[in-house]
Amino acid sequence: KIASKFEALQRLITALLDVIPNITAIFSLLLLVFYIFAVMFTTLFKEMDLQIDYFSRLDKTVFSLFQFMTMDWQEAARECQKEISWAPLLFVLFEIVSGFIVFNLIVAVLCEALGLLDSDGKEDEDKISIEKERIDAINTLMEQVEEIKKKQYMIRKTLSEIDSADSKSPALFDIVGSS
Repeated sequence: KIASKFEALQRLITALLDVIPNITAIFSLLLLVFYIFAVMFTTLFKEMDLQIDYFSRLDKTVFSLFQFMTMDWQEAARECQKEISWAPLLFVLFEIVSGFIVFNLIVAVLCEALGLLDSDGKEDEDKISIEKERIDAINTLMEQVEEIKKKQYMIRKTLSEIDSADSKSPALFDIVGSS
């Protein structure tokens, strides 16, 4: 039981390691999205007089965006809305892109890896059943070959008995020729 659990764990880890390049690409995309929105938010909102300094420098904006990604963005959006009426649209756009799309991509990649893990297990079972069928077919063929060998032996034995009987009895031609 322990060996099978370790085998399943090993297959899971292998599947997760196989998706590391995809996860890396998704995180690179997330960093690009963060940078684009950080530059945009810093440019648009750094001159605003807000209760909390969200956007005065690029590093503070990146930290604020991380905070917003955790769904804590409403207060900042309302403060920015006092000066720019369409500011909450940018916050919502950031939430959609970062929170929903990017993290759904990560979940999709992980689910795909686990799906491949399950399909690999089914393929292994299919391969085992195919191999069993092949072994059964080979065993059947070997039994048939043995029966054929037995029949060949019987035929050879019968032929040798006929040959020995022919050499002891007078030739058929001689019997027919003398009458």
